[in-house]
Amino acid sequence: MSTLYCPNCGTQAPPGTLFCPNCGVALPQLQYQPPTQAAISERTINTHTYGWIIMAFLVSFLWFKINNMPLFPLGFVGGLVIIVFSWHIDKQVGKQSIAPIGLVLSFVGMIIGALVR
Repeated sequence: MSTLYCPNCGTQAPPGTLFCPNCGVALPQLQYQPPTQAAISERTINTHTYGWIIMAFLVSFLWFKINNMPLFPLGFVGGLVIIVFSWHIDKQVGKQSIAPIGLVLSFVGMIIGALVR
């Protein structure tokens, strides 16, 4: 908060003071004005959705192996967790989620991971 000066006598008043301590004149107060809807709609929130999808794709390559045989698509499950996490973040901030694309890419990553083993 900034220092206030009395418009009548010029005396300095501590922040938050309603009246001048010298002459008693009401001091002007800064009024809180909530942001307008236009200002809110202009604000963009980056939820890093594409980064989450790339991470889910890369994680989906992982397979649980026993005796060098791919047994369980561990990375696909991890990819699904990441995609659900990303979808939840997008939903909380009101963004359109591209989680279905991440789901498809995680599935493709799981197939590639099985083929590459």
